[in-house]
Amino acid sequence: MWELEDLAIWRFGDLVIWGRRRANHAPVSLRAGGAVSALLAGLLLIGATGCSHREPAAVESASNPDYLQFISLRDKLSEEPNNTHTIAIEGVDGKTWYREADIGANLADVRLGEVYVAPADPADAAGPWTLTLRFREESIDRLSAWCEPRMGRLIGMLIDGKLVYVEPMDQSLVGRVRFLLPMSESEIGKVRRRIRAGGAE
Repeated sequence: MWELEDLAIWRFGDLVIWGRRRANHAPVSLRAGGAVSALLAGLLLIGATGCSHREPAAVESASNPDYLQFISLRDKLSEEPNNTHTIAIEGVDGKTWYREADIGANLADVRLGEVYVAPADPADAAGPWTLTLRFREESIDRLSAWCEPRMGRLIGMLIDGKLVYVEPMDQSLVGRVRFLLPMSESEIGKVRRRIRAGGAE
């Protein structure tokens, strides 16, 4: 008779598979609620023996906080600088913007283990993709003070020094905030990995 701790269960939609584990957690027998192919059983055995890929854990703090920055941009494109927006910056589309010198937020304000990406259109992995960040609770007061007087004005996101996002600010950088980025699946995947690594290569 099997003991409770010997039992392993896998569920794939309506398909339920259960089996008995060895001491090393590999199943020695499989039963299924429905037809199970030999290929599926083989894949389960491979996963149970520890051959599946596991993502490295996110680091605790950013070693390169300027990998990700949020800045204020002048509302009008390609015009002369004004009193507060004095620094010219080029977007990935080749357009020129003027920005403030102050940085509103950087990677030190982000919870590095809570970074999520998803295609804007699930049927199109080519992009654009959404990047969801969670900002740290300890940064709330400072970020709110920076965001509130700029609400409705343009905000820019710099990733590795490149301006990849320009949109009117419609909410403070507090809690979870989602951004739509003109990136492919491989590009957004690299961004996510570097954020989780604290900006390190």
